[in-house]
Amino acid sequence: MTSDFPIDLLPDIARSFAYEVALSFRIPVELPSVSVLAAASASLGRGLEIQSTPDDVMRANLYFLGAAKSGDGKTRTIKQAATSILEHQKEAIAFWKHDTEPRRDFSALYWDGSLFGCALPRRVLT
Repeated sequence: MTSDFPIDLLPDIARSFAYEVALSFRIPVELPSVSVLAAASASLGRGLEIQSTPDDVMRANLYFLGAAKSGDGKTRTIKQAATSILEHQKEAIAFWKHDTEPRRDFSALYWDGSLFGCALPRRVLT
């Protein structure tokens, strides 16, 4: 069966990934090719913008619809494509939670006895 999908236009790493997944899961190469494009688009999120008009920006959002028969490997393929992105996202969230968690020792917030350039009172009046 021949394909009209232009897999040769994918970057080398994406093309290699698509072929490896296709061979591993015994599925047509088009399915992992679309999955890797969808995962790459999702990983960009709002991180890439182009000023399309003076008042508007355009983001690199792509929308995909993978159509195949039930059991042909759609879910396995997109999970494989998204694994490294999801792992990075988990690590980033864990780092953020650790970095922003409330601390009992507030002395790190102060610099030379001031908070945001304002002198702190020596005691709290009740």
